[in-house]
Amino acid sequence: MATNHGTTVSAFMTFANLNKRAVMVTADVLRAGLVLLVPLVAGRSVAGVYALSFAMASVSVFFDPSELAMLPDIVPPSDLMRANSLMSTGENLTEILGYAVAGLTVASNRCHYALPAGLPSGSNYSLRLTSDAVLSVAASSSPFQVTDQAPPKRKWTMLFYLDADCFNMEQDTMQSIVELGQLSGSTNVNYVIQVDRSPAYATTYGNWFDTKRFVVRPGLVPTPAYAAQSLGELNMSSPQTLTDFINWGTDNFPAENYFLILADHGWGWAEGLITDESNGNKQMSTRGFSSALTAAEVPMTILGIDMCVEGQIEIAHQVRNSGAQIYIASQFIETRNWPYLTVFQQLESKLATLTPEALAILFCDAYVQQFSDPTVNATLAATRLDQVNALTAAVAGLADVMITNATDQAAVRQQAAATKAAFHDAVIYCARSKILDRQVYGLNIDFPLEPPNPAYGTTNVVDFGVDSHWATFLTAYQANLTNSWIAGARALVAKPDATEVDLLRFLEAIQPEPTNAWVTFQPVGDGVMAPFGPTSVTLPKGTSLTIRAWGNVDTNNMPIHNHFVRWHVSGDVQLNGDPLVATNTLTISGDGLVMAFFSEDKETYDVTFITQGNGRLNGASEVVLTNIPAGGSCPTITAVPDAGYTFAGWGGDYPATANPFTLTNVQADMTVIAYFWQTPPTLSVERTGSSLTLTWSADATGYALESSGSLVSGPWTAVPNVTTNSVTLPLSNTNQFFRLSATANQYN
Repeated sequence: MATNHGTTVSAFMTFANLNKRAVMVTADVLRAGLVLLVPLVAGRSVAGVYALSFAMASVSVFFDPSELAMLPDIVPPSDLMRANSLMSTGENLTEILGYAVAGLTVASNRCHYALPAGLPSGSNYSLRLTSDAVLSVAASSSPFQVTDQAPPKRKWTMLFYLDADCFNMEQDTMQSIVELGQLSGSTNVNYVIQVDRSPAYATTYGNWFDTKRFVVRPGLVPTPAYAAQSLGELNMSSPQTLTDFINWGTDNFPAENYFLILADHGWGWAEGLITDESNGNKQMSTRGFSSALTAAEVPMTILGIDMCVEGQIEIAHQVRNSGAQIYIASQFIETRNWPYLTVFQQLESKLATLTPEALAILFCDAYVQQFSDPTVNATLAATRLDQVNALTAAVAGLADVMITNATDQAAVRQQAAATKAAFHDAVIYCARSKILDRQVYGLNIDFPLEPPNPAYGTTNVVDFGVDSHWATFLTAYQANLTNSWIAGARALVAKPDATEVDLLRFLEAIQPEPTNAWVTFQPVGDGVMAPFGPTSVTLPKGTSLTIRAWGNVDTNNMPIHNHFVRWHVSGDVQLNGDPLVATNTLTISGDGLVMAFFSEDKETYDVTFITQGNGRLNGASEVVLTNIPAGGSCPTITAVPDAGYTFAGWGGDYPATANPFTLTNVQADMTVIAYFWQTPPTLSVERTGSSLTLTWSADATGYALESSGSLVSGPWTAVPNVTTNSVTLPLSNTNQFFRLSATANQYN
């Protein structure tokens, strides 16, 4: 009987436990189904939402007692009180955190609302939201102001993120905004600006010092009255601030392509970019920059970094997956902001037909053109971000073979050749001033002689050192290779105290290529060039090549009413005929760029003459606007430099040296730039016995005396201990060249 009683009790307990479990599972399934109905009901009926809430609460009436009744069956009696307490605490915490997480989720969702077409500008507008299902349910926004309607979708939107809340940046930044206001405006492009000022430096334009947004229109002046938005003091070094600006710009100024330009001081991969002095001198890390781009709702097409020394493979690698296509940056210390006005005046009429790569090439070229002073270091390069992974993998292969088998020069050179091929696939174009020919090619790589930054071997700051195995190589180099042939290759391309080297120059030192050249062919406009383009190819040096260009045709082989305008070449490529003739020949003596320009057929063309630097056109104006019949000639223009300056030549869409200058046979809209640069002081050299005495004008400030053993290839180094306008040096047994080089102080 006792046995039967025990069996009966055991069977009853098993049945009871099964019921509890069944009730809990059934209740959870029902609640899940009810939750899935919420999105379907919420938009249609408030009463339906209440009904669902009641149903879920009713189901919980069955779930909760079953859960509590189950506890004594799985927890010993001595632990029952503690188990009840822990379960109750967990449920309460879940409820508290659930509401908080739900609130954050709702708050992070951005509501997009298009204002009605034709709504006039004004203040005290508000937005009222109502429910069709329950008329008593409504909500109203705070009052807001309508300044202008968002423009229709254009070809490009240029977003300028300008941090002037930093030493020596404010005056230059304000001037850049004023110059953008001199643009005539285009139906192909929007220009929008976010700028943060400092209370410590310039006091111009109303002496405001918070963060404002501007929409660039003719006549823009950076005063509070012209601001589209006043945002208070924002931390420009915060990735979230950058993301918010990108989202605002892409929401309100939609376009097919986006070009984001950031301007401030740059410090390279380790220290980051964008220093905001009013917010604790904080800087945006390279990783933070990448995260800001990734978090934005719309990817950028081109990233332009108007800062010093940001042309590093470490940074390009970090932003490779940000959605951007092209990365533009300089490997050198910049002495002035990019010339936004002169660059975009040249490009506005071409933007409708420019591909992103063509725009990037022209942008880099236009930047370097402004440095007509042949002694100035200037370079800007464009990199394809979708090719950076392949380049990083090639660098990793090179690092591995140098670590494990550095004495096998054939193996190292073979991998260096593969890395060069990957480099050429990644770097679209590197523009550089004459003094930097064969010195820079677009991307630097960390290569210090001292032990590397410890962060380089982690992913705390950037990923490249780990992903490329380059951090491991640098450690091995310090331990075993400082006296190797690899160290000799490094010494050929970098100063002993340099912390980085130009990647391609180092590869060339490892695996010299004396017989081949890398040439980029790029059409500008709607047309075709042959036998190459748009592409980059390797050609034997000394190659003579016939090139042709013609206007494009449509799918029915009918003309699109456009035509070839001219050829433009740079680098070590020579055009042998008239640049206005469509069939021509080239001689390839080294790396270079070949561009064919095209234009649509029109009855008249706009030709704009502008200045860059201190000078005037016809002695009176900085801008001359003309409208010329097709095939006609422009009025003669004379470039007149200001006192202390020299006319350096014409650039932009028509390079020339004649002055006065008459542009004939006009076949396209053009912007022609008169360049002026400060007249350099005369450097006098006198030999006395075994010494040289160099003397220059005492009032020539902003120049440094430099020397080199080679006039063409450099490198140029500052002559030490020069404190006056005269210095005496011992005569060397080798070639000596001297120059006065403009310093950054000349422009700040």
